[in-house]
Amino acid sequence: MRRIIGVVTHDPLLYEDLTGRENLRFFSRMFGLQDSGERIETVTAFMGMTSRLDRKVSTMSHGMRKRLSIARAILHNPAILLMDEPESGLDQEALGMLDTLLSEGSTPSRTVVMTTHSLDRAIASGQRIAILANGKVAYQESLKDARIDTIRDAYMHHTGIVL
Repeated sequence: MRRIIGVVTHDPLLYEDLTGRENLRFFSRMFGLQDSGERIETVTAFMGMTSRLDRKVSTMSHGMRKRLSIARAILHNPAILLMDEPESGLDQEALGMLDTLLSEGSTPSRTVVMTTHSLDRAIASGQRIAILANGKVAYQESLKDARIDTIRDAYMHHTGIVL
C-alpha cells in the first residue's frame, strides 16, 4: 500500500535529526524507488526547497517542513494522495505550488482526497465536494453540476461558518 498512497498529515511527521535529503532517501527506500536521487531533486525543486534540502529538519520552519512533507508524499508518484489540511503553514508561494499540484494531481491516473477549511480551495481544485459536520457527511455533490452559491449555503448551514 505504501507504494500507491502518498500522505500529507497536519503534522509533517519527519525525522527531525535527519536532513531533508536524508528523510527523502529513507522514504524512497520504503517506497521501493530505485535511483531516487533525480526524483528527490525533481520534487524538491517543484516545492521550492532545493537550497534547504541538506539542512536538518529540526532547523526548518514549519512551512519548510510542510513543503518537505508534500515532497515526500509525491516522491513515488502515488496513485492515491491523501492530504489533511495541506495548506496549513504554507506561504503564498508554496500555496501556488500546492494549487498546481492539486490541479495536476486530479488526473485520471491519481485520486486526491483532501480535507481543508478553505472552501474556495476545495471548489477550485476538486471534482467532488463533501461537507463534514459532527463527524458525518452532511452534504456532497459533484462540482461539475454544482452551483457555487448552493455549496456556500450548505457550508454555512452545516458548519455555522459565515463566508
